[in-house]
Amino acid sequence: MTLKELIKGYECEIKGDINCEIKTVRSIENAVEGDITLLIKRGYLNILDKIKASVIITKHSFSRKIFEENFKGKAVVFSKNPRFLWAKILEKMFTDNINSEISKTAIIGKNVVLGNNVSIGDNTVIEDGVEIGDDTIIKHNITIEKNVRIGKKCLIYSNVSIRNGCIIGNRVIIHPGVIIGSDGFGYAPTQSGPYKIPQVGIVRIEDDVEIGANSCVDRAAMEETIIGKGVKIDNLVQIGHNVIIGKNTVIAGNTGIAGSTKIGENCLIGGAVGIADHIKIGNNVKIAGGTGVTGSVEDNKIIAGYPMMDIKVWRLAFGNLRNYPDIKRKIEKLERELEEIKKSE
Repeated sequence: MTLKELIKGYECEIKGDINCEIKTVRSIENAVEGDITLLIKRGYLNILDKIKASVIITKHSFSRKIFEENFKGKAVVFSKNPRFLWAKILEKMFTDNINSEISKTAIIGKNVVLGNNVSIGDNTVIEDGVEIGDDTIIKHNITIEKNVRIGKKCLIYSNVSIRNGCIIGNRVIIHPGVIIGSDGFGYAPTQSGPYKIPQVGIVRIEDDVEIGANSCVDRAAMEETIIGKGVKIDNLVQIGHNVIIGKNTVIAGNTGIAGSTKIGENCLIGGAVGIADHIKIGNNVKIAGGTGVTGSVEDNKIIAGYPMMDIKVWRLAFGNLRNYPDIKRKIEKLERELEEIKKSE
């Protein structure tokens, strides 16, 4: 495939041979002639003369002169959004052409509606009343319970369970081991122990969502747990019942969100964050990894720490904590000097 074919239709500036042949992609350190690579960290500009790739995708803001003088490859592509361009290149080079077929070992119930070009893998069970949209790929060993609705162009990997009544939008990607619609964690206390409260709601996942491996999204106690349009969820994330997550929010791995919490749009939530129940997090909030979110958060805040605090306060507090031994010694010295002064009076 030529560079021209790879970047066709995307706004960018090319310096060099646009017709050079591309064999594959590799990292900057391992790229050889015939490879295309991505350079977005400024530090790599210092080793341009050592990069052996034929083509570099890089930032529009970087100096053309540096590449002209130091890079000996065939072409450089300058883009205002190099990560996006890189993603589109990877799609062109590595997207599989999957034939739509239904495995002979798949079990399909009554009144199931399948769109055009649906693929269903080995040992997958699809129960009664399920609807699956056009061009959706259902891999192997998947359980889709009664009355589930799945949209168009979805990709559901092996060993996923989608429980009864849940709704999946279009272009949703669900990675292996995900559970959608497991019971919410709800119990009534009694003298004989916790008594299970039936969880009778569903999960609604809107368009363009991606859910990482072994994550769980609990069904609502009543009504809906909602994952908004464009939300991206990493591996090993737990989302409790009746949680609502606004569009385009990104959640990193090992994060847990307790029940009935509402998270706004365009939030960035770091890894291993714990979020309490029945609170509200505003739009455009950034939460540093490992934060314990114990209360509601206003729009546009950046928070960190446990318990949570403004990130500037957290940096100041924990920056000073590194100086604690010296501060302690100085305080003890001052206390001794004060005692000597008192004795001499």
